[in-house]
Amino acid sequence: MTASSIEPGGATEAASSGSEAPARLRLLLVSYHFPPSTAVGALRWAGLTRYLASLGWDTEVIFASSEKAGNSSSTAEVPQVPAIALSPVPPDRTLSDRYRSFREASARDPGSSNGHDLAEPPRAGLPMRFVAGVGGMLRRGARSMSPLITWPDEGRGWIRPARKAVMQAVRRRRPDLVLSSGPPHSAHLAVLTAGLPRDIPWILDFRDPWYLDSKRSGGHALSRGPLETRVLRWVEGRALRRAELALATTPEIRSRLAATHPRSQVHWLPNGIDLAEVPKSEESPFPTLAVVHLGTLYLNRDPTSLLEGFVRFLRSTSPEVARESVLRFVGAAEGEHRAVVERALRGEAGQQVKLLGYRPRKEALRLLQRSGLAVVLAQGQHEMVPAKIYESVALGVPTLVVTEPGSATARAADRFGLFRVDPDDAEGVARVLETVAGGARATGAVRDVPVRYQDLAQHLDPFLRSIATGLGRDVQAARLLQSLRGETTVAENPNRAAL
Repeated sequence: MTASSIEPGGATEAASSGSEAPARLRLLLVSYHFPPSTAVGALRWAGLTRYLASLGWDTEVIFASSEKAGNSSSTAEVPQVPAIALSPVPPDRTLSDRYRSFREASARDPGSSNGHDLAEPPRAGLPMRFVAGVGGMLRRGARSMSPLITWPDEGRGWIRPARKAVMQAVRRRRPDLVLSSGPPHSAHLAVLTAGLPRDIPWILDFRDPWYLDSKRSGGHALSRGPLETRVLRWVEGRALRRAELALATTPEIRSRLAATHPRSQVHWLPNGIDLAEVPKSEESPFPTLAVVHLGTLYLNRDPTSLLEGFVRFLRSTSPEVARESVLRFVGAAEGEHRAVVERALRGEAGQQVKLLGYRPRKEALRLLQRSGLAVVLAQGQHEMVPAKIYESVALGVPTLVVTEPGSATARAADRFGLFRVDPDDAEGVARVLETVAGGARATGAVRDVPVRYQDLAQHLDPFLRSIATGLGRDVQAARLLQSLRGETTVAENPNRAAL
């Protein structure tokens, strides 16, 4: 396995430097998510392709276009760049879609006032209890079959139409390079099965691990057995062997791929933020201590220690500061996490805790800009780094990260010099809040780590050109191996909770 980093770590020449403009190359991007989708998976390549366009790349994007893909009612802006051509491809309706529709339709209790209209009996005159019993058996059967009907992930219905679109795109305007990005990792399967000519290089992009993503479908965590794990590992290996190389958003994802598929090449290209999408805020900052969490509360993103720490801070600070301090949750809250926040709303901090629900991206970023502290919950994300970190870092908002020591997010927090506490450390949360309320800020990044897609594209461009043209690849690989500063051991973060 050859492993390196595309993160700039020093002076690196861009292919576009010099007096001559670089030759324009054609990139075919295959990604289930892309604007106008509001999904976080749309942000990475929307930002990179915007700036690759000015460096000599013409990109055609094959992406999913449907309500299921988050595109129908989206308020996200499509990059208005002439060099980016969008090719929306609606996914097919699958058995998992039908199961999801059935589950949503039958989730209500038929015998309650929230269920079906009791004035309209079942067609065959069957007792309501019998109907409910049959529905329950069907739901249990569907749950037991869900690993099969959702395999390999939520993009299953997109594989066939995306494969056809890739074949047509290659015949219509032969690309110099093909890049597929997941999750959903069905994008990789669409390219793998499209019969791509061997002389067209193909790059896989892993925004999240394939296996972990496959445990989540339709908004619910799914347990995968050993057999399915072996199958997924085999499919992943097939794709990696066929591809020229792979990109991973964190060193941890790259390390797992290195251990599982030692003959493949994997490079680290971190996520970032496109500042062109950040609105200019003319509003003044919130008074006193304004804490904000952006994003959905789901899976392991438990707000309990954050809320407990906030209550401890309110008890220990002055009444004036306590009255003006506010903790805002911007985004949906699922299941038990919603119940935790709602209990806090009924508790002693009820006036200072706000559950705002979903907000359009630009409105959420304006709230972030006006806040004094951003909180990123990243419990149980040992290989991934939430994209929200890059937003608060780029906007200069002090940030508290709640995650386990040694996780990918913990290492990212150390690289950026952010506050960090362990998942159950409510007292640590309270100490950070006291520090920020007292006017102290995070000390800044331990090293100059780029977070703008504009900068990342400058360093990605010569690397992609070396793959597309076959020229200077060894030189570019050597440069990448010299730019590993983001991976070297970082001194203990001075913003650790022990303040």
